[in-house]
Amino acid sequence: GEFITENFSRIREFRKMFSSTQIQADGGINADISFVLRNLGVSLIVSGSFLVNADFIGRALHRLRNQSAGTGIAIQDFMIPISELPVLTKNNFSLKDVLVSIDSFALGFTLIQDQKGKLSGLITNADVRRGLISNIGHLDAINPYSLINPEPATINSKATVSEMFQYIQFLQFPVLFLPVVNDSGKLVGAVTFNNLIKGES
Repeated sequence: GEFITENFSRIREFRKMFSSTQIQADGGINADISFVLRNLGVSLIVSGSFLVNADFIGRALHRLRNQSAGTGIAIQDFMIPISELPVLTKNNFSLKDVLVSIDSFALGFTLIQDQKGKLSGLITNADVRRGLISNIGHLDAINPYSLINPEPATINSKATVSEMFQYIQFLQFPVLFLPVVNDSGKLVGAVTFNNLIKGES
């Protein structure tokens, strides 16, 4: 049978509640699904028909384990929704708000949106660190808005995993996460690669 993409959100919810429990997945798993599951932190994947029906099982197994880009899965199918992300509204936060937001969600960043919900930028751990270094003698003078990266790399919610990786390859800097926006530029979620990096190391 086909893998039900609604299970992506169920897996994410389960990991939030039981972070130390290993997750196994079985049923309709191909190379595309395998990538997303690994990115969500699934530790064991069972695949039958994808391997058995392949012309060369060895090549299919390699794709199942190492393929880093899917073809038909949309970002919106597995992204972290905005309700589960650190988000601050522009012109309405302090440096303390930034620090608490980043620390509370433990993702290494906080997203900034305007009053209408459009993405205005983001602030990462590195941005905060640079701000502290630049103002080490007078921390009270740090302007939290000066920490914002107003033009972060983003991905459209309707883009596929393949399109996401093609986009990442053209970037001039490494990314550990991508804010996700809709066609109007409204912030709707994010994709992070922490679990994938941990699993592939």
